Amino acid sequence: MLWNVKNEIPAGSTMSSRVACNPAAVSSGCKESMKKFMYLYVGWGEPTPEVKKAWGDWFAAVGPRFVDSGNPFSGGRQVTKTGSSDLTVESGEITGYSIINAESIDEAQKLLDGCPIFDSVRIYEAATM
Repeated sequence: MLWNVKNEIPAGSTMSSRVACNPAAVSSGCKESMKKFMYLYVGWGEPTPEVKKAWGDWFAAVGPRFVDSGNPFSGGRQVTKTGSSDLTVESGEITGYSIINAESIDEAQKLLDGCPIFDSVRIYEAATM
């Protein structure tokens, strides 16, 4: 079973950065020992037909490694101890996310080959809790 934000954690289980692979993902290279990594996409560009195709091609190439293919962000809010401020989607800001399965951060980086990065992608490993 692949977990994503729509799934609930079953009672009595513990949260982990390790994932279980569904049968289709196993046949495509997913292994029980894989870790979860989050891509945070930075920057924004005009979604031209060429850009949309490049993203579609890259999503298809990474395919079953996605735990959650993610979405672009449309704005948000930063909350601190002293208040809050609205966030906009601009160049240099985090503009979207995806969560993938990979054995290491190096492999997670390699899976970005062909990704139509606007400015950069930040990669974070989901730690075991």
